[in-house]
Amino acid sequence: VESLNLCHRILVHTPSDMNKLKKLGLVNNVTLFPHGILDNQYSSRKRCYKFIDTSKVLIASYGFCLPNKGFDTLINSFNFLREQRLNVSLQLFTSIHESSLSIGYYNKLMNMIQESKYSKYISINSKYLSDQEILLNLSKADLIVYPYQFSNESSSASVRHGIASGTPVMVSPSPIFEDVRSCVLSTSGYGPDDFSQSILKFCSSNNQKIQSKSLRNWKDQHAFSKIGKRLNGIIRALLQ
Repeated sequence: VESLNLCHRILVHTPSDMNKLKKLGLVNNVTLFPHGILDNQYSSRKRCYKFIDTSKVLIASYGFCLPNKGFDTLINSFNFLREQRLNVSLQLFTSIHESSLSIGYYNKLMNMIQESKYSKYISINSKYLSDQEILLNLSKADLIVYPYQFSNESSSASVRHGIASGTPVMVSPSPIFEDVRSCVLSTSGYGPDDFSQSILKFCSSNNQKIQSKSLRNWKDQHAFSKIGKRLNGIIRALLQ
């Protein structure tokens, strides 16, 4: 706390972060600063969001290959969707993390895919992709799902890649998504059934929320090109 008191500014992404620092006695040098999103050069193709039984639905997910990301939950949900005769494919973009848990979890996911009778409809990419590469891949999907379970982080960078891609985004109830809740679709729970039902609902309804003017405004206000100017202003003011 003594070290943080020496800082001219502490930038945090959420009101929850501010409250945590307030309990430590840090108030005057704390500023709420939004977690930005990438400026995307790829325009998501126009879609009809009401799928019929014969439509091909591509679901993607993105994040480090760690147990709390919930990719195993999504695979189980995917298997159920195939059982319901939904013509769905799943792409996981999940690079290996330096954590010792990562390789073990990756092997678990590979085993689940190999054991699934729908394995030919599931792909997993564990390569480190550039921001533009991941945006391009995510923009090709019909839905991006973040089935995160628990997390100690207060904000998610990967979900912002999904939002920036222009593709509809669905997330778990995890608090890590609270600051983007107005921009995404949410499941009612963390289990495979919760995701299956939410995806089925998405595929059978017109989702105006994902194309709303408020979403476009939110993306514009949180673009790195815009908040970068704001950060520059904060730094310049501190130097005066």
